[in-house]
Amino acid sequence: IAAVNADVDADTDADAPSPLQGKICNALMEIASGRAYSDFSQEHSFQANYWRDPRPEEKENFQAYSQLAKIGNEGLDQDPKLNENYAKTNKFVWVLATEDSLVWPPEGEWWGAPDPEDPFES
Repeated sequence: IAAVNADVDADTDADAPSPLQGKICNALMEIASGRAYSDFSQEHSFQANYWRDPRPEEKENFQAYSQLAKIGNEGLDQDPKLNENYAKTNKFVWVLATEDSLVWPPEGEWWGAPDPEDPFES
Protein backbone atom coordinates (compact mmCIF):
# COMPACT_ATOMS: atom_id res chain seq x y z
CA ILE A 1 0.00 0.00 0.00
CA ALA A 2 2.84 2.39 0.76
CA ALA A 3 4.17 1.93 -2.76
CA VAL A 4 0.80 2.91 -4.20
CA ASN A 5 0.65 6.00 -2.01
CA ALA A 6 4.19 6.90 -3.01
CA ASP A 7 3.09 7.77 -6.57
CA VAL A 8 3.86 11.48 -6.76
CA ASP A 9 1.94 11.82 -10.02
CA ALA A 10 -1.29 10.41 -8.62
CA ASP A 11 -4.37 12.38 -9.61
CA THR A 12 -6.01 13.08 -6.25
CA ASP A 13 -8.80 15.08 -7.89
CA ALA A 14 -9.87 12.27 -10.20
CA ASP A 15 -13.59 12.23 -10.94
CA ALA A 16 -15.76 9.37 -12.09
CA PRO A 17 -15.20 8.42 -15.72
CA SER A 18 -17.01 10.41 -18.39
CA PRO A 19 -19.74 8.60 -20.37
CA LEU A 20 -17.22 7.85 -23.14
CA GLN A 21 -14.69 6.58 -20.61
CA GLY A 22 -17.45 4.48 -19.05
CA LYS A 23 -18.13 2.84 -22.42
CA ILE A 24 -14.43 2.18 -22.88
CA CYS A 25 -14.25 0.76 -19.35
CA ASN A 26 -17.21 -1.50 -20.08
CA ALA A 27 -15.52 -2.81 -23.23
CA LEU A 28 -12.26 -3.43 -21.38
CA MET A 29 -14.15 -5.10 -18.56
CA GLU A 30 -15.71 -7.50 -21.08
CA ILE A 31 -12.27 -8.43 -22.36
CA ALA A 32 -10.70 -8.65 -18.90
CA SER A 33 -13.49 -10.74 -17.38
CA GLY A 34 -13.41 -13.21 -20.21
CA ARG A 35 -9.72 -13.79 -19.63
CA ALA A 36 -9.28 -13.24 -15.88
CA TYR A 37 -11.78 -15.87 -14.84
CA SER A 38 -9.92 -18.89 -16.15
CA ASP A 39 -7.62 -21.43 -14.54
CA PHE A 40 -4.73 -20.30 -16.74
CA SER A 41 -5.03 -16.61 -15.79
CA GLN A 42 -5.51 -17.35 -12.11
CA GLU A 43 -2.40 -19.55 -12.10
CA HIS A 44 -0.15 -17.25 -14.14
CA SER A 45 -1.22 -13.66 -13.42
CA PHE A 46 -1.42 -12.29 -9.90
CA GLN A 47 -3.39 -9.31 -11.25
CA ALA A 48 -6.13 -11.68 -12.41
CA ASN A 49 -6.38 -13.01 -8.86
CA TYR A 50 -7.60 -9.58 -7.74
CA TRP A 51 -10.03 -8.93 -10.60
CA ARG A 52 -13.63 -8.48 -9.50
CA ASP A 53 -16.19 -7.84 -12.17
CA PRO A 54 -19.04 -5.99 -10.41
CA ARG A 55 -21.76 -7.29 -12.73
CA PRO A 56 -24.12 -9.91 -11.25
CA GLU A 57 -23.83 -12.17 -14.30
CA GLU A 58 -20.11 -12.66 -13.57
CA LYS A 59 -20.58 -13.64 -9.91
CA GLU A 60 -20.41 -17.38 -10.60
CA ASN A 61 -17.14 -17.03 -12.54
CA PHE A 62 -15.73 -14.86 -9.76
CA GLN A 63 -16.67 -17.47 -7.18
CA ALA A 64 -15.27 -20.34 -9.24
CA TYR A 65 -11.93 -18.89 -10.33
CA SER A 66 -10.89 -15.89 -8.24
CA GLN A 67 -8.31 -16.19 -5.47
CA LEU A 68 -9.87 -13.03 -4.05
CA ALA A 69 -13.17 -14.90 -3.67
CA LYS A 70 -11.38 -17.72 -1.85
CA ILE A 71 -9.59 -15.32 0.50
CA GLY A 72 -12.82 -13.45 1.25
CA ASN A 73 -14.75 -16.70 1.73
CA GLU A 74 -16.97 -15.86 -1.24
CA GLY A 75 -15.88 -18.81 -3.38
CA LEU A 76 -17.86 -21.90 -4.23
CA ASP A 77 -16.25 -23.80 -1.33
CA GLN A 78 -16.90 -21.64 1.72
CA ASP A 79 -15.47 -22.37 5.14
CA PRO A 80 -17.88 -21.53 8.00
CA LYS A 81 -14.93 -21.56 10.42
CA LEU A 82 -13.40 -18.59 8.58
CA ASN A 83 -16.56 -16.55 9.18
CA GLU A 84 -16.54 -17.58 12.83
CA ASN A 85 -12.92 -16.45 13.18
CA TYR A 86 -13.65 -13.09 11.52
CA ALA A 87 -16.55 -12.62 13.95
CA LYS A 88 -14.14 -13.03 16.88
CA THR A 89 -12.15 -9.99 15.77
CA ASN A 90 -12.49 -7.06 18.17
CA LYS A 91 -10.94 -4.39 15.96
CA PHE A 92 -10.35 -3.83 12.27
CA VAL A 93 -7.85 -1.48 10.69
CA TRP A 94 -8.95 -0.36 7.23
CA VAL A 95 -6.38 1.33 5.03
CA LEU A 96 -7.41 3.44 2.06
CA ALA A 97 -4.65 4.46 -0.32
CA THR A 98 -5.85 8.04 -0.75
CA GLU A 99 -3.30 8.83 -3.45
CA ASP A 100 -4.07 5.75 -5.55
CA SER A 101 -5.06 6.59 -9.10
CA LEU A 102 -5.08 2.97 -10.31
CA VAL A 103 -8.08 1.71 -8.37
CA TRP A 104 -11.39 3.38 -9.18
CA PRO A 105 -13.44 3.89 -7.19
CA PRO A 106 -10.83 4.06 -4.42
CA GLU A 107 -13.33 2.53 -2.00
CA GLY A 108 -12.66 -0.72 -3.84
CA GLU A 109 -9.53 -1.00 -1.71
CA TRP A 110 -11.84 -1.26 1.29
CA TRP A 111 -13.70 -4.20 -0.23
CA GLY A 112 -16.26 -1.75 -1.48
CA ALA A 113 -17.87 -2.18 -4.85
CA PRO A 114 -19.71 0.01 -7.33
CA ASP A 115 -23.39 -0.47 -8.03
CA PRO A 116 -23.50 -3.70 -10.10
CA GLU A 117 -26.35 -2.34 -12.22
CA ASP A 118 -24.32 0.74 -13.21
CA PRO A 119 -20.66 0.15 -12.24
CA PHE A 120 -19.40 3.24 -14.01
CA GLU A 121 -22.23 5.58 -13.02
CA SER A 122 -22.93 6.41 -16.65
